[in-house]
Formats: sequence, structure tokens, C-alpha cells
Amino acid sequence: MSTANEKRPREETDKNGSSAKVSKIDHHRFVKLVEVHHGDKGRRQTMEDAHLSKGSDDLHREFESLPNSVRLSYYGIFDGHGGSNVAEFVEQTLYVEITKLFLKRIVEVGESDACKVSSVSSNIKAGFEKTEALVEEKCKTEGWTDGCCAVLVVIVNNTVHIANLGDSKAILCRKVKVEGKAKNAVKVSADKAVLRLTMPSYSQFPLQIGD
Repeated sequence: MSTANEKRPREETDKNGSSAKVSKIDHHRFVKLVEVHHGDKGRRQTMEDAHLSKGSDDLHREFESLPNSVRLSYYGIFDGHGGSNVAEFVEQTLYVEITKLFLKRIVEVGESDACKVSSVSSNIKAGFEKTEALVEEKCKTEGWTDGCCAVLVVIVNNTVHIANLGDSKAILCRKVKVEGKAKNAVKVSADKAVLRLTMPSYSQFPLQIGD
């Protein structure tokens, strides 16, 4: 846990270029998050994918009206198809649209109700729909012919929401204890681990950190 005067996250980079950022949360009830990301274009000539890494500290600096008592974080991968234009646009746009809806909801119903699962789920769905409309408009004006799939993790306080469109998925791994001793993380079966937000139903399951 961190103290209230710790404002900026600490970032460490290994010899392979991967970075690990330790989020500095100033509220004792939040579980500490550690994020690691790495990109590889593989056999392609250029990188067509984009990734999103916005911890709570980042969001509070970017959105001044976000209450200090709320933790909001985004982590996502956007799998580009036929180019990187759409993937990069979605990476820059999707979290902004969801956050604007979240902040509007706080004003309308208050912080507690805005952080409820049903409210956050509704914001995520609306954010995806708004971003899709913006992508279509951008493709027409800019002449883009590429696209992307998306998987997005949205953390509100201690609840994790995982959403995807297309064939991108998120896998949940847990560290378990056997006879009182910690064992390596176990990959949960896909049916239980992949939490989806898909068209047209946008079904979604939240997860409490620490469960």
C-alpha cells in the first residue's frame, strides 16, 4: 500500500524493454496493482497493434474531476487488422469516452451508485458504441481501410470488468495455496476466465480483486 503523498507511479524497465509500473493508490481499501506490458510485431514488417495502460494516477492527472476516493484504471490490447490506424485511434479514444460517461454518471447519481456493476457495465457498453461510431466516421474522412479487435480491462475500485469485441480475449490466472504453501499461478479454464462484452448482448461478469 502507499501513502497519500505518493503521487507518481514507479516504473522499472528490464533489459528486454518490458516495463513494470507499480500503481500508487492513496486509499487503504484498494488492493495494490502491478502492471507489466510488452509488445512484439512478430513477422510483420510494422506493428499493427496498440496497447493501453492507464493507471489510476494517470487518470486522476488527466481528469481533474475524478474523485480522489475512486480508483479507475484501464488496460487494453487492440489487435490491428490491415494496418494500425484504427487500433491506435481506439487506444486513444475508448477509455476517454468511457471515463466521460463515468464522470457524468457520478454527477447524476453520486459516486456510490456510479461505481455499481450495472452502472459501470452500461458505461462500458456505451463507450464501445460511441467509439465504434467515431471509428466509422474517421474511416470515411481519412480513407482508412483497416480495423481492430479489442480486449479491455476496466478496474473501478476493487472490481475488475473485462470486455472484448472480436477474437481478442483475457485469461485470468490465480495464485493458489496447497497445504498452506503458495503454488504457481494457475490458468483458469477459458469458459470461466474469459469475461466478455460482445455484440449484441454485451454480457459481462465483474470480478472482485482478491477473490
